[in-house]
Amino acid sequence: MEENKALSDSEKPLDDVSQSKRPLPNATVTLILGIISIPFCCCYFGVISILTSVIALIVSSKDLKRYRENPDAFDRGSYKNLNAGRICAVIGLILGVIYIIGIILLFTFGFVTNFNPSTEEFQEIIKQFEELE
Repeated sequence: MEENKALSDSEKPLDDVSQSKRPLPNATVTLILGIISIPFCCCYFGVISILTSVIALIVSSKDLKRYRENPDAFDRGSYKNLNAGRICAVIGLILGVIYIIGIILLFTFGFVTNFNPSTEEFQEIIKQFEELE
């Protein structure tokens, strides 16, 4: 018994630490949604990325408030997962917004100004391809 009292918190057996602290309830959900938001920033014009990011940030705000009110009641590992999920969600949100802005700019300026099949330049390109065949 006296040996356990002399050990620091990091050296205590895992059973003692896990009994006194519980994980944050939505930390895993936040992490999963945050990770999903990054690769899906290019799907469906970035809408999926923005939706999953916003959901992750809303869900994580409740757990973040709980942890700040009483940090000793919750597991530190779940708090790290919550922060990692929030960071991934912010990155996914930024990428999704940048993708939407890029698509809007492409449609407004790219296709309208540079792509006109009736121009002489376009007709010359078609003739060059026909000559190659």
